[in-house]
Amino acid sequence: MIGPRRRAQTDRAWTAAATSRTTPANVGNLGMVYQAGLLPHEALRAYAVAQSLDPGDWRWPYHRGLVLVERGDQIGAGEAFRTVTAAFPAWGLVRFHLAEIAFKAGRPADAEAACLAAEAAPILQSVAPDDGPPPRPMPLAAHASFGIARLHLDRGEIQAARKRLAALVAAHPEFGSAQSLLLRLDAQRPAGAMDDGRAYLPQADPWLDALVARSWHPDLLLKHAAIAGRGGDTAWRQWLVRRALTASPNSLDVLLEAAATERAANRLAEALRFRQQAEIVAPDDHHTLFEQGRTLSDLGRLPEAEAVLRRAVRVRDAAAEYNLASVLDRMERWDEAREHYDRALAINPFHSRALNNLGIGFSRHGDRRRAFSYYRRAIDIAPEVADSYTNLSAALGVTGRFLEALAATDMAVKLNPSAADAHGNRGIALAQLGRRVEARAAFETAIRIDPRHADAKRNLAALGSNYY
Repeated sequence: MIGPRRRAQTDRAWTAAATSRTTPANVGNLGMVYQAGLLPHEALRAYAVAQSLDPGDWRWPYHRGLVLVERGDQIGAGEAFRTVTAAFPAWGLVRFHLAEIAFKAGRPADAEAACLAAEAAPILQSVAPDDGPPPRPMPLAAHASFGIARLHLDRGEIQAARKRLAALVAAHPEFGSAQSLLLRLDAQRPAGAMDDGRAYLPQADPWLDALVARSWHPDLLLKHAAIAGRGGDTAWRQWLVRRALTASPNSLDVLLEAAATERAANRLAEALRFRQQAEIVAPDDHHTLFEQGRTLSDLGRLPEAEAVLRRAVRVRDAAAEYNLASVLDRMERWDEAREHYDRALAINPFHSRALNNLGIGFSRHGDRRRAFSYYRRAIDIAPEVADSYTNLSAALGVTGRFLEALAATDMAVKLNPSAADAHGNRGIALAQLGRRVEARAAFETAIRIDPRHADAKRNLAALGSNYY
């Protein structure tokens, strides 16, 4: 069923097209309204008419190609995009789409040629909607280079892939998919391991973004909000979610995305408000409950969090078990917490955060051997997560294994240079090894990152008094 806003928008576009049926722009714009309203069949018909009226206008085959990609018609999409490249050969984004199609179709030579053409294209800029921010520019060359690295791997060219990925990560440390793939090559990360949630690079498309900004369809708005979130484009994500809330204020999916957006911006009270609204819409939805419990936990409202999460774990869910365990852990109820961490791992053996927290718990209770085991399992599963290395280094330091502790902190700092605890632990290991100048620099770095870091301040003072 089409809502009133989308119906009015479609009616206006239809009237404009019907008034002047021979105007390609009017018919093409009608297609864009259909596409923005997730009416693909009608959109394809309008784009075909617009293209027949003006074969030289590449906009209509381009949008037609986007619709066909969404419908899974890779052959038709490829034909549409090749029409665009014939009229506009320098447009790298179309080459990138063609590379993706060739990659999926098992044509690696065509995929690599298209990626190389896309890699040489300029960065794309998006146009801002009237009342909102423009999406961040898409670094097309980085996405294309990642595609070439994937092709190297498919051909077994490991060193070529590693070289390209290393250059990508050096230039774009926020490119999580490149970081994860590089670490997987170096550490042989197990299949099935969880990602750490790092952002991808922006994936803005000026023409598609302009269409999305006109849409009142919550599904389309939420899809692109999720893409913006993965790309770290907070302002664009928030704008799309606000528009979706206006279109469908009582939609469970919209409320959950609004809560996730507020949480990402660290506005936890607002996130909780949306979580509670979502519970009204879906009282027994376990995902809604465990996210509400997690937010209550982050707000320090632990008894309320426990009550909500106990409702959530009635459904067998690793995330709910983990969140309940974390709340119990913070309430210093270790035996209960350990039971629920174990339940989370029984459901999902690759839950690296549960393994890491078990390591912290056993270390806190003096069982270093078991702590080491859990930390190393967490690292095997998710070698790109810095916290596990930081925690392992602390446990190694307590047992006097300072060279191993230093190696762990070096890896933690490499993965997350802004982690004050990692620099602080590195300073301790260096000081114990007699490398006082480097230790001082590490403590000072920790304090520069977090001026309130009490341990780093205390250790720096101890270094000055020749304690080490």
